[in-house]
Amino acid sequence: MHLLSQCSRWKQLVFQVLLWTALITMYQYIVTETEGSAGDTKPTTHYSMFQDVHVMIFIGFALKLAPHVRSVYHLSATVMVAVFAAIFFIPNFWLWTALLTEHAAESETWQRVSIGVDVLVNADFCAGAVLISFGALIGRVSIVQLLVIAAFEVVFYSINMALVYGRFAAADIGGTMVIHLFGAYFGLTVSLLLDRTPERRAKRAGK
Repeated sequence: MHLLSQCSRWKQLVFQVLLWTALITMYQYIVTETEGSAGDTKPTTHYSMFQDVHVMIFIGFALKLAPHVRSVYHLSATVMVAVFAAIFFIPNFWLWTALLTEHAAESETWQRVSIGVDVLVNADFCAGAVLISFGALIGRVSIVQLLVIAAFEVVFYSINMALVYGRFAAADIGGTMVIHLFGAYFGLTVSLLLDRTPERRAKRAGK
């Protein structure tokens, strides 16, 4: 049993290293820094918001999930939340920006997607939605499965945000619909789908 556990941990480590390598490569070739003008005060005014949201994601969620993560995965919640938040902080740069501005459809030649403080804040919100979903999934799936599920959630989150803010022009104060409701219902939906598998049904029947 100990050897199987060690093998599983090595597989998880290899998977995370490969995922990080892919994300860093994507970040290198897709994203570029926004060039601001001399009179542009947007980065300064939004930076304090970015700091607050960043602390909420990397520390607030770690404290909230600490008991569950430690008992199920035997990991530090701070480490786990930091890894997941950082992983899905990066791809949301270009997913959200490209969908909302239709960058890929309107540009005849390839151009890198520019990022600024406002995009960083929205990337943190995306990571927050993913971590909310984990509340319904921790203990039911492995860490590697969480990574795969979260990768798909980033795509659906970006589509949902583009529809709510772009197509419907909805006023979503505090991210109630885009972040909290979406994260909660996505986690519950995945949990329900997992319960429909033959393995889960057999396990429930044996109780």
